[in-house]
Order: sequence, then C-alpha cells, then structure tokens
Amino acid sequence: RDFPALIDPLQLARARRAYSGTWPLQRLDRFARLVEDPVGEVEFDIEFGVDDLGIAFADLTMACQPVLLCQQTLEPFEYPIKRKVRIGFLESESEEASLPEGYEPFLVMDDPVKTTDIIEDELILSLPLVPKSSDEPVWAVFGDSASADAPVSSPFAALSALKREN
Repeated sequence: RDFPALIDPLQLARARRAYSGTWPLQRLDRFARLVEDPVGEVEFDIEFGVDDLGIAFADLTMACQPVLLCQQTLEPFEYPIKRKVRIGFLESESEEASLPEGYEPFLVMDDPVKTTDIIEDELILSLPLVPKSSDEPVWAVFGDSASADAPVSSPFAALSALKREN
C-alpha cells in the first residue's frame, strides 16, 4: 500500500502529491454490497493538484473487474471497469455550480477523508444501472425464435378476421 489511509485533499492538492496502489474490493463495503462477488482488487493512481482557476482537484485512474449478476440471464459475469476522472474538491455545496465541466464534485468537510472513500465513490458511479453480460436483445440471449426484424401482427388482426366471418 503506497497511500495514506486518511487525507486532507485540499492540503494534498496544494502540495501536488500523487499516490498509487491496490485495494481489495471486498474491503470496500458499500461497493461490495452492490456487486455479485467483490473478488480481486482495484488498481489506482491518484494525482492531486490545483488548476488555473484555483480549484483543488484529483485525477483518479482506476481499473478492476468485479463480478456482477446479469439481469437477463441471471448468470454472473466479469464487468471491466476502467475509469479516469477529475474530482473537484468543494468546501461547501454552493461551490458545485462553479465547477468546470468534466469535474466530479467531492464535498470536503473538516474531518480527514479516507482515500478509499474517494475510490469507492467513483467505482459505484461506474456500475451500470442494469447489469447485462452482453448487448444482445433478450430474445437472442434466451434463443427465442422471434426476432426484432420479424413482422409484428396487429392485436386487432384476429378480431378483424372474426368480423369478416360473421
């Protein structure tokens, strides 16, 4: 582990510090509850700095492959996460509107911040709302003979045929 457990992001930004390391996914409690199996580790690099506008930030690059549950097949699958994000540190919620485009807000209170909280927040944001192991439509995954290109008959066609018989 090449990073401190507790940090002051604003101080690290002014000092332009950088850290890298790995962290077990199962030790990220909130993230672990959202995935099927939190096996493996997240690799990360985090570089703190201050931009030309005076905004304290961190450039975070991370990668991992948690196991999610496909909502189509109900089978587990590895979901690769590779994310690079710029985090803008705010001292109050009112500052959020002043963040430039492309910055993810992170509210810094008086207490030290866990380095893993910053990483975990971004991992959670990287998860899909509905995990799917492929982009195939449902009928392709389940082998249904119907396809998206097949003509769809009108539900009123049967009524029309009955009406003609009478």
